[in-house]
Amino acid sequence: LASDTTVIQSAVTVNVSMGLRFGAQVVLGLVLIFAESWKLSLLMLAVVPAIVAVGVVYGRFMKRFSKQYQAALARAADVAQECFSGIRTVRSFANEPREADRYDGAVDESFGL
Repeated sequence: LASDTTVIQSAVTVNVSMGLRFGAQVVLGLVLIFAESWKLSLLMLAVVPAIVAVGVVYGRFMKRFSKQYQAALARAADVAQECFSGIRTVRSFANEPREADRYDGAVDESFGL
């Protein structure tokens, strides 16, 4: 229990200090760019949120796509593992072409995403 509280205290301390440092960097950066050119700063403050929003939407899309792709590859790996684990049965019934087609279909499914 004592070590857990030490770990939590360390994590909170690090996160708070990093948050304060990043907040100070943002404030100082905004002050500096407003001092340099207030018109350009206002334009930047108008455009940056739109760019961030597009980035968030794209990131969510890529996360969902990545999960689907990984699931499709996992299904292909399952087909291969099933075939390799039962290779004696596959060979005894001469089903190598059928199993190769199953694997090809599973891999093609991942490419079709």
